[in-house]
Amino acid sequence: MGRVLVGLIGVFAYLSVMAIGLGVPYFLITYTLNYNLNIIVTGIVSGIAVIGGCILGIVVTALIFSEGRSLLVDTRQEIEKLNVYRAQARAMLEEMDEVLQILTDIRDLLKSLGE
Repeated sequence: MGRVLVGLIGVFAYLSVMAIGLGVPYFLITYTLNYNLNIIVTGIVSGIAVIGGCILGIVVTALIFSEGRSLLVDTRQEIEKLNVYRAQARAMLEEMDEVLQILTDIRDLLKSLGE
C-alpha cells in the first residue's frame, strides 16, 4: 500500500478510536443525566469503551508503524532495483557507443573505397 493510503487508514482508525473512547462515555453520561439511565450500567459500559478504545489505539499504532517499516523496506528494495536498471542502461549505452564507433569506421572505409 502507498503511504497516502496508509495515512488515510491511520487517520480514520484514530478517529474511530476517539469515537469509541470518548464518544461512547460522553453519550452515556448525557443519557444518564437527562433520562435517568442507571449509573452502574453507564460506568461499566463507559469503562469497557475506554479500555477498548485504548487497546484498539495500541493495535492501530502497531499496525501503522509495522506497515511504515515495510514501506521503507520496499523503498530500499526499489532503490536497489533502480540501481541495477541504471547499471544495465549504462552498459547498454557503452555497447551502443562501441557499435556506433564500428559503424563510423565502416562508413569511413566505404567512403575511402568509393573515391
